[in-house]
Amino acid sequence: MQNKNILIILGLGVGSLFLWNYLKKNQVNGEVVGDNLGDHTATQDLNMDGFPIVNVAEPFSLSDAATKNYIDNTIEEILVAINGAIVPIGGVTAWLKSFENTPPLPSGFVECNGQTLYDSDSVYDGQAIPNLNGNNNFLRGNLISGGTGGSDTIDLAHAHAVSGTTGAEGGIARLLDLGYEYYFTQRFHQHTFSTTSDSSLSPSQSTLPPYYDIVWIMRIK
Repeated sequence: MQNKNILIILGLGVGSLFLWNYLKKNQVNGEVVGDNLGDHTATQDLNMDGFPIVNVAEPFSLSDAATKNYIDNTIEEILVAINGAIVPIGGVTAWLKSFENTPPLPSGFVECNGQTLYDSDSVYDGQAIPNLNGNNNFLRGNLISGGTGGSDTIDLAHAHAVSGTTGAEGGIARLLDLGYEYYFTQRFHQHTFSTTSDSSLSPSQSTLPPYYDIVWIMRIK
């Protein structure tokens, strides 16, 4: 039967030679078994023996396979959505960059180190990011953002100048001694004085409260 099929196909012309080659390559014991492509249902586990499956289309149904790139992009979109719900674009938050096991900074955030941002996907492309980390800044609430000020030291060295005049009013004092009275006249007099006191404090006293270092980061997209 197989020989008759071949003879019939050859008799149809040269163009049918391709069909003959296809049948020849996909026959087992005279039966066409297919090419393992198309709409097939597996009846056992598919062992790729360590080889990857490549060129997979993006999944559509819940049971479709997905590529690593599709998974990575989906996770990235989820993280961006979560970050947007927590920190808005332009928001600044604290990050424990050097804490053990801290993962890398998520996409969409940059450190506030005064650098110029070059990111065409960000509304801050070409702008300088505030230098909150290099200047060891605290953050203070206000009706508008961007203002700066303050100092980490204060000059407490100072002096007090004191001056004045002392005085006593005049009068008569009487002393009784064995029936005799003795009178003493108290004379009016004054004393002037002046003095200056200097503090022992140095000109630069620290005003820093106890602190814990963090890295300020800003969401830029």
